[in-house]
Amino acid sequence: MSDIRPKKRYGIDMNCTREPSLQKYFSCGLVAGVAPVLLVLLPVLGIVWVDRVLAWAAPAVQPELLFEDAEALVVQSIPHELLIWDGITLPLLIPKTEQSRLARWLSVLAEERLVSREESIQMIDESNGRRRIAALWQYRSGPGSDWIDSPDGQRLQYGHPALKRVVSVSPAYWVDDAWYAEVYLEWYVEALSPWARLPLFKQQRLFRRSAESFDKPFARTVYLQFDEDGWHYWRGHLAATGWSAF
Repeated sequence: MSDIRPKKRYGIDMNCTREPSLQKYFSCGLVAGVAPVLLVLLPVLGIVWVDRVLAWAAPAVQPELLFEDAEALVVQSIPHELLIWDGITLPLLIPKTEQSRLARWLSVLAEERLVSREESIQMIDESNGRRRIAALWQYRSGPGSDWIDSPDGQRLQYGHPALKRVVSVSPAYWVDDAWYAEVYLEWYVEALSPWARLPLFKQQRLFRRSAESFDKPFARTVYLQFDEDGWHYWRGHLAATGWSAF
């Protein structure tokens, strides 16, 4: 009896696929390797296609923004912002004999238990090329205090902003691929930290103004953005600088 199994043509085993039209183009190994990949990719590609078709697109018509809605968004959002003082960044090493303003600040914060300090003896290089032994204070943040992590260390939080009043709300305007609106407002510092009220720190204009800001509010512009859920407070402009009184 003769062998009726498909023979090799063009160097390809004809048993590798059941489709005669494919047999002359694909080897058995290629088909076997591609099939599982296609089984995985096809559902994914289908999801991506559906996602692109159904993706939300910003309306071409200017969306409405009522003054009352803008005010409500600001009232809900800005208390979550933190006011950070950049006068001190920890951890820090300073000579025990130093009498600078920074040394006085740290000494007061140590008395208030907002920082901890340990004595350290180290060899330091002098400008004349010599080395000498120096006694230093090593300052670190105290437990449960107002220190906030930042890219270059820890800094003190001294309060958060609260809305005094909304002065004006701009019409929506188009930038890049989204609608935005500007809210010009007056605000004050709420929950000013007790250490910021101490006489030494009240010598700083920032803290003097913060203490009286309810009666003499600060002013600034914040932004709202429109997306598929409607208008919301936009923090994009604060990513680099944060919220500041000045």
